[in-house]
Amino acid sequence: MRISLSSLVLVGAIAVSAGATSYREAPPVVGAAASSAPTVTGWVRAVRAEQIGRRISTVVTLELENPAPGEPATIEFRSPGGTVDGVAMRVTGAPRFDVGEHVRVTVRETRQGLRLSGLASGKEVLP
Repeated sequence: MRISLSSLVLVGAIAVSAGATSYREAPPVVGAAASSAPTVTGWVRAVRAEQIGRRISTVVTLELENPAPGEPATIEFRSPGGTVDGVAMRVTGAPRFDVGEHVRVTVRETRQGLRLSGLASGKEVLP
């Protein structure tokens, strides 16, 4: 079997281009999109779990560290998972919240209210 040099070059070029992947940096988030996932700092004041349909989520009440003038002093947001009437739902990567914790969280607004954004990466425990 005879293979020409041009055939080998063509096969090599196809193999190289098949493995090539191009990446491009995402543009910076500005405007309304930037404010859709704010980071807030405060103290966890209450934690309760609620079941809606087959899903259980934890509702966290956070007392804000520095609320803006005219803004509420506390917010409530949901995080997936929790325990209701002895039935537990655990979500891999979802953080736990304990009353008294000083935290920085990233939240996003949904039709159902505020939700923790980014699961465990959306929570940072502060000293």
